[in-house]
Amino acid sequence: MGRGEWKSALRRLKDLLEDDPTDTAALTLLINAWLQMNQAESAERWLAEQLDRRPGHPALLEQWVALALRLGRQEEVIARLEDAWESDRHEYAAGRLLEMVYRMTGRTEDSLALGEYRLTAQPRGIRRELELAALYGGAGREDDAYQRLQWLLARADEATGAQLITAVDLVQRLDRQDARRDQMTMVLTEHLLNRDPPAPMAVFAARLRAAADLGHSDESIDDLLARTLSEAEGAAGPSLQDAVRWRDLAQTLVEAEHPCLAAKALRLRLTADAPPETAARSLLVTIAVVADAACGKGQAEASVQLIRELDASGLLPPFPWDQEPHGLAEALYEISQIYAVLGEEDSVEAILRLVLELDGSNAMAMNNLGYSRIEAGHQDEETIRWVELAHEMLPEEVSVLDTIAWLRYKQRQYEDADGRAGAMTLIQKALNAADEPSAEMNDHLGDIAWRMGLRDEAVGAWRGALAILEDPDHRNGIVQNYLFLQTRMWGLLVADPREMYHRQFSVTLARTRRKLEAVESGVEPPVAPTFDDTGGGR
Repeated sequence: MGRGEWKSALRRLKDLLEDDPTDTAALTLLINAWLQMNQAESAERWLAEQLDRRPGHPALLEQWVALALRLGRQEEVIARLEDAWESDRHEYAAGRLLEMVYRMTGRTEDSLALGEYRLTAQPRGIRRELELAALYGGAGREDDAYQRLQWLLARADEATGAQLITAVDLVQRLDRQDARRDQMTMVLTEHLLNRDPPAPMAVFAARLRAAADLGHSDESIDDLLARTLSEAEGAAGPSLQDAVRWRDLAQTLVEAEHPCLAAKALRLRLTADAPPETAARSLLVTIAVVADAACGKGQAEASVQLIRELDASGLLPPFPWDQEPHGLAEALYEISQIYAVLGEEDSVEAILRLVLELDGSNAMAMNNLGYSRIEAGHQDEETIRWVELAHEMLPEEVSVLDTIAWLRYKQRQYEDADGRAGAMTLIQKALNAADEPSAEMNDHLGDIAWRMGLRDEAVGAWRGALAILEDPDHRNGIVQNYLFLQTRMWGLLVADPREMYHRQFSVTLARTRRKLEAVESGVEPPVAPTFDDTGGGR
């Protein structure tokens, strides 16, 4: 099969299945071989023959159901399974498969009724109650789910560790607004943590989430974090696999709207006596900063302090997207980018100022800080010097060209003069060098052109910006990029990519529409003010 020799594979598999046609692994390979040869009908005939010899055999029946569903014959599958179930209510395989097919085809109530009948026919025990709780929880019958879990809780001392872990997992899937969820999580996890073997990190994550939801004191939370580090399975381990456990714990807390607690937990691990290996440390540092940024205002200082401590101890790792370790200034610039993507502009300015204190030659730090300040109306000498110097150092960088062009616009220097490029030359150079169309730069071009009296060119630029922002492919591409950035580069999903897109582009979209509507109405469009328009810098 690996070489694509499907006929040879079929012969060998048929020989193998001659004595026992119910060998599950061989059955799966046989059906796949037929499907690779586009001979689904042959596979179906063979299965039908085997089922005639062994009616209702679970392995054969399961393969037939999967194949018939693949061929789009849902009604035939349901009819056959219903006949088998009605003729013998002890036909477990048919009942289980019918329950699955009902669920797949949207017959939720039928699936629930069948599952309930199947499970309640079994002797009452912890396993049965867990399966019923899962069934009811999945169907939205949470009162029934809690009733089954409460029965299990009364017998928690009799349950295995695996069964209690399953119960904790089930409770996490129930409605977060129901107070019973957190209370039951606390009781179940207490039973687990009082047992000898170390509990999985997921159990501690569930307990931390519940404790935070219930408003437990900072001291209580700190004690639980310390217990997590010392007792959770793999918590103190140095490997990347161990770091992934902490990443999963952080994701649980972020999804429960506790990013500050997630950041606190990660810093606890990073500053523990036994440092993680480089790759593990790289992941943990990144997601700690991301969690800080998601936490909101005031956390930038905590991120900076973490980076400083790791640098001072010689443990500052490269970020996951870099090959080589950074110095302190470079690392701080990298975390400013994380804060910028998440919209924490005040924190970005504070971090970039610190970067420039440490390394006054960081061109991108000067560019980013300068742009945000001139956009806010600042025209002090320091801000202008940053923008000018960044352009001297990186004269071909697209974002730097856009920034210097916007500075020239604010200064009303639209055209080239005295050997210095004006706003129009610079923005056109930026647009020509860009890898892909930019709505922001097209909007800038439009404002510059309008100020120069180039009305048609201005309207064309604004329409170009609007076309980019109204293009669903553009939106979907950016949204997917934000998802990729968080899940694959950072390792922590902290914001809805659609909301990130809206925050980045909604202002430009609304501004561009207002300008075009004004032009169409025969009035002056609201182009961006220059420094002179705002009456001086701030």
